[in-house]
Amino acid sequence: MIFFTLNAQSIQIAELRSVYSNDMQKFSIKMNSFICEPYGVVTLEEILADKNTIPICKKRIEEYFSKNPVQKYFIQMNLHLRQNYHIEFKDKRCLVYAFGQKTISEALLEQGLAIKKPSLKDDEFGYLFLRAQTRAKNRNSGIWSDKTLQSCVKSFYK
Repeated sequence: MIFFTLNAQSIQIAELRSVYSNDMQKFSIKMNSFICEPYGVVTLEEILADKNTIPICKKRIEEYFSKNPVQKYFIQMNLHLRQNYHIEFKDKRCLVYAFGQKTISEALLEQGLAIKKPSLKDDEFGYLFLRAQTRAKNRNSGIWSDKTLQSCVKSFYK
């Protein structure tokens, strides 16, 4: 697999080859395949896989996905294999414009399936991501629908 040997300064058009999870998709540009992870966010899958995540948080995420299986497959259900998407590479991650001007990162934040990366230092996208996350909080979407999960999120921001 090739990753980031492509021009990291410009927006590329890439074909979606596979969706592994909300956190990881496989794209190709010409004959080069690469894995994309959403830029600027920490997905529920990442929180679940993080060895530092406390067991109660992992349990609540698993329960959330069990009760809301559609959310576990949000990207798979909303993107289409063999379709082309605009991609921009940033910090070894991808901004995939999948919903018009909206990125996968923003969509995941709005669904409450990710949180804005605490260490994100990006004026352009930081504000967009914060707004998307705030919309999810206000609607009690995803991670914001459960008080325990909200506490788990707070631990990421300490």
